[in-house]
Amino acid sequence: MLLQDILTGAFILVGAGVMALSIFRTRHVFLVVSKPMFARLWRILVFMMLFFLGGYLLALYFVVSGRTDIVLILTGVIFLFGAVFVYIVVRLGYMTINDLEQQVGERTAELQAHAASIAEANRELEVLSGELEEKVRKRTADLEQRNQQMNQLIKHINSIMKQTMSLSNSGASAADVLKVIEPIQKQLDRSK
Repeated sequence: MLLQDILTGAFILVGAGVMALSIFRTRHVFLVVSKPMFARLWRILVFMMLFFLGGYLLALYFVVSGRTDIVLILTGVIFLFGAVFVYIVVRLGYMTINDLEQQVGERTAELQAHAASIAEANRELEVLSGELEEKVRKRTADLEQRNQQMNQLIKHINSIMKQTMSLSNSGASAADVLKVIEPIQKQLDRSK
């Protein structure tokens, strides 16, 4: 056996190993391929890889057995199917890229619509929050005003009570006491 035959056999053997590994790794592709069109093309590719593996092993057999004349014909057949294989891979790649672009476009549109609805909801929340803050501010101001009125009324009542007590202690008449109490009644009526 010549050095040329040994090198050719070694290259064919390494190529067969790489092809076997490719066939083995392709099973992972079937787990993620969901569209029937892609699955069909991947099945064709696996069939072609098995064909190539058979061609490699057959070529190795012919090189080892010294029948290199048949290897030339086999090489031509393998080159032909290799070109078909590459065409299918390129077509599959193109289809996959187009499909991914379409999916990305659809998902992007969904995400943009979702982002727009979130932005609208945030705007509505800001408006509602502003309205609530305004209501709280008004209610707080109203309560503060009523609190001041109540404090003034309490001071006024305390003042009148002191006056009433001093009038009562000084022997004033009921009419005098009523004159002192009358402003309290008016104040109460206004605060209602």
